[in-house]
Amino acid sequence: MPCKSKTDRQLFETIPELLHAKEPHFTPPFPGSVVKLIEPEGAFCKQHGSIVPLIIFRHEPLSKFAAGDTVLGASGAQRLSVQEVLDGASTGATTQCASAVEFGKRFNGKPVGRIAAIINRSHNSYNKDRVGFFGFFDFINDPAVARALVEAAAKIVQQEGMTSLRGPYNPSINDDCGVLTEGFHAPSFVSMPWNPPYYESLYKQAGLESVRKLYAWMIPLQRETPERVNKIVQRLYKRAKVTIRTLDMKNLKKEMEIIHRLYNRTLDRNWGFYPIALDDLLHAADDLKAIADPGLILFACAEGREVAFSLSLPNVNELFHAARGRKGILRFLEMALRIQFQRPKDARLCVLGVDPEYRDKGLSALLFYEVFVRKKAKYERSEVSWVEANNTEILEGAELMGGHRDRTYQIFEKNLV
Repeated sequence: MPCKSKTDRQLFETIPELLHAKEPHFTPPFPGSVVKLIEPEGAFCKQHGSIVPLIIFRHEPLSKFAAGDTVLGASGAQRLSVQEVLDGASTGATTQCASAVEFGKRFNGKPVGRIAAIINRSHNSYNKDRVGFFGFFDFINDPAVARALVEAAAKIVQQEGMTSLRGPYNPSINDDCGVLTEGFHAPSFVSMPWNPPYYESLYKQAGLESVRKLYAWMIPLQRETPERVNKIVQRLYKRAKVTIRTLDMKNLKKEMEIIHRLYNRTLDRNWGFYPIALDDLLHAADDLKAIADPGLILFACAEGREVAFSLSLPNVNELFHAARGRKGILRFLEMALRIQFQRPKDARLCVLGVDPEYRDKGLSALLFYEVFVRKKAKYERSEVSWVEANNTEILEGAELMGGHRDRTYQIFEKNLV
């Protein structure tokens, strides 16, 4: 069922919790945050393309009804026999056949999964691709449900001329992305997904193949920086002639303009990159103001301008997880109060980029060091995520600082031609 109303989109947001609330490491999103991402008038759809959110329902066994019984079709006017519904339904789950979906709704059907079919014109224009994307992909442990959702999303992007389906992106590479395939032992960090272990197998059974691995490294902060690292950093400071400063919250728009310039110059080597729009950053800044720690957003400056940056965030998922027992407005209030008055124990290094003209001056190592020295005063651990498997500079830096690989995420793809 495509989500056509605000009520539908609100249901879409809650489906992971309906499916996984009993999982001890599941963390619900901040109320309304997913609805904001997928709404037709939202920032992504205005800037980059389209999102079609879909919900799949499991209906009551059709054996309860006689083959000659009739039900209303999706239009509300057409009547179909139960046999016609059976002809359009997969075993145990409705498909995107309108009659089957409507049947599931009218006969106490329960949502058993969701997916969003995504067209990202910005990605395809920059990369000269015809890739369709999927995201927000959650489902019960049933291959038929996962397969039906993938087929529905594939059909939508094919109709737009796409030749492959890639994901999960929620809704883009600049947001939550990847499916967790190793490291289910704890709740995820801020803006990183969590899912049960069975997802990987059902992805593959739905015809999706892994095309990229992304790693999350964990670095303990309450220990002395290795002496080897201190010596390397001292030499780099002498050679690079740079200064480090933190984000100025009083001039946030100007700071976002600097980050916009650096982001698009420094991260263009990443697989799947496309230039981020300034409006996207300003939109994100509105959401991040409530949780950001300005002392964890750093700029490296040389020759009178910013030439590198790093962005770290407090792990507010700790606070969201603690409020999971509440419902509705009480959850919203508890999350908001915790954000205002409680400091998370951990933080996440989300982005680190260096201007191409300065990549041979060791600025990645300098920023990496500064981030973790500054975090030590407030936080116990830092996750570094996500990092592509071929990003040896960051992976070696994380290991040098005493870190270890904690989780693995994967991106999957399906050829549609």
